[in-house]
Amino acid sequence: MKNIKLVLIAFIICFSITGCGFKKQQSVVPNNNNLDNVITEDNVITEDTKKEEDNEKPNQGSTNVSNASLKINQAQYNNVVITFPATKESFNGTNWTWDSKYATKDLATGYTTSGGRIGSYPGGVVVGVINVSGQTKKIEDCTIDSATFYNPNDGSENVYFIGGINYKSTENDVTTIMSSLGYKNAKVSKYENSVYYKYFVNDDQNNFKNYIEFYFYNSIIKSVTVRASI
Repeated sequence: MKNIKLVLIAFIICFSITGCGFKKQQSVVPNNNNLDNVITEDNVITEDTKKEEDNEKPNQGSTNVSNASLKINQAQYNNVVITFPATKESFNGTNWTWDSKYATKDLATGYTTSGGRIGSYPGGVVVGVINVSGQTKKIEDCTIDSATFYNPNDGSENVYFIGGINYKSTENDVTTIMSSLGYKNAKVSKYENSVYYKYFVNDDQNNFKNYIEFYFYNSIIKSVTVRASI
């Protein structure tokens, strides 16, 4: 009887071991068609992470927010801020070259004249200069008291002005931004497809020698003139 019990016990132990061996271990394999639902430590997006990613997105639109602090007598091109009245050194870093046909001519003291183009047609800027030094000087060494920036219309140059206005800005952009900055007394001139918006320093039309003027043709900015007399 004792031997029979030992045999039965051995049989039960053996069956239990082999039975466990036939039990398959289940594994969870993600469906390749639904990988977006698989959450790992690397792809968990918290609310803070989402906010950081949103903040890194570049600002879109015709007005560049980073240039919004520019004043009525300033322009910015190629990360160079030009403040008028200006000098030839004010354009250092713009990669624009002053046309030597004008730059090297003499200008007597007390006179003002066109200084020609700095940069290349159809873009760049045509400047006006004045000599108040008391002696004759080369045009390029005189004070630049006005400048008309020309839109080349090919996207190769984009100059920024007061409030971030640039060549991509619309008429509505210009009037809205200028109004928000306190310039509500613009002088508006219209002729066929041309529209001029002239804004004066301190919003006072008596400052006729200190202004910025936006010229639109067929609703596109063709040029912007900045004048700051000395």
